[in-house]
Amino acid sequence: MPYSDPEKKRQYMAAYNKKWYQANKEPRNLVSKAVARKKDLRSKKRRWLMDNLGGKCALTGSDNGLDLDVFLKNPSDRQTWRAVGGKGHPKSVYDYSWSELRDHIGKFVILNRDRVSDFYSNQGTADNGEGLRAEEEE
Repeated sequence: MPYSDPEKKRQYMAAYNKKWYQANKEPRNLVSKAVARKKDLRSKKRRWLMDNLGGKCALTGSDNGLDLDVFLKNPSDRQTWRAVGGKGHPKSVYDYSWSELRDHIGKFVILNRDRVSDFYSNQGTADNGEGLRAEEEE
C-alpha cells in the first residue's frame, strides 16, 4: 500500500487507525506480558546454569540457592547492550542467548554473592584457571 501522495497516505492512516483503535479498546497489557515473559526466561536460564555448573559456590561449596548467583570468571568478557554512539550497558548473564550460554558454559562460575569480591581479587594471584587460588584447593 505505498502511497506516492503523502496526503492520501495520511487520510488512509487516519481512517485505519480510527477503525483499529475502536476495535481494540481493551487494554492488552503488552508491556506487563513482555516483562513477565522476560522474567520467566531469565529464571529458566538461571536454573539451567545452576544445574550445568554444579549448583555450588566455587569458593565455599555452599549450595544455598538463595545466596548463589552466576558470574563470568573474567569480567572483561562481559557483553554489553548495543548503544547508539556510545558505550553500551553491561548485559546480565541471564540475558545472553541460549546458544551463547551453551557455547561458553566454561566462562561462567557460581559464587556466593558475599564472596564475589574475594573471587575477583584472587584472579590476579596464583590461579588454577577457575578463579581459585592454589592454596584454597588443598
